Amino acid sequence: MEALEMPRNQRDGFIVEVATRYYDDAVRNGLSASQAEEWRKNIDEWLHALIETIEVSGGAAGGHA
Repeated sequence: MEALEMPRNQRDGFIVEVATRYYDDAVRNGLSASQAEEWRKNIDEWLHALIETIEVSGGAAGGHA
């Protein structure tokens, strides 16, 4: 959850970097460029959604259930 510790204006760049690593790994492991790009997009969307969910539920310190 390194992204949660970053200022909001730096998170997008961090997420792009992480998603790009997943793309590179996918290509190295035999996915086509188009499959790897779809994987990268999914990771990008998932990370954005995860960070938003954590923030809405009370942040890294825990939820309010």
